[in-house]
Amino acid sequence: MKKWIVFVAAALTAMPAQAHWQFTKWHMAPAEVIAASKGTARTGIGDASVQGDTFRKVIGDYVAGSFQFEVSYWFDASGLVQVTMSQNEDAKCRELQRDLTAKYGEPVEYKGGSVERRMWADKPSGNRVVLISSNLSFCELQYAPLVSKAGAGL
Repeated sequence: MKKWIVFVAAALTAMPAQAHWQFTKWHMAPAEVIAASKGTARTGIGDASVQGDTFRKVIGDYVAGSFQFEVSYWFDASGLVQVTMSQNEDAKCRELQRDLTAKYGEPVEYKGGSVERRMWADKPSGNRVVLISSNLSFCELQYAPLVSKAGAGL
């Protein structure tokens, strides 16, 4: 069982020592993300984030072990700035939380309540990893560079 957890966590986060997610590189253009995806990503409708500063220009699917995700690629004027992966199975979300904790240790930030937010700083890869979940079967995993928009880092 432990080998399986390590395998899934590694599959979810296997990336080079630079800040990127899977086949993408931060600040890629939408067409570059689609080309790099080898058919798993396609053009999205371009809807804005809640804050209005990023746009979902590419969507797709991603499978890692037993996890299946709907993926959204978020862009600002500089290119790709965040990847969000969603799935709606509460049991799978708990497994994902366990696997992320096995990979990164205890979250560096936790906010509880009806919607829980856990954040890990993946310093070796230069990424911020956030898991947002609720008991209402909502589960979203977010990857973004560990550097702030100001470029000064955290």
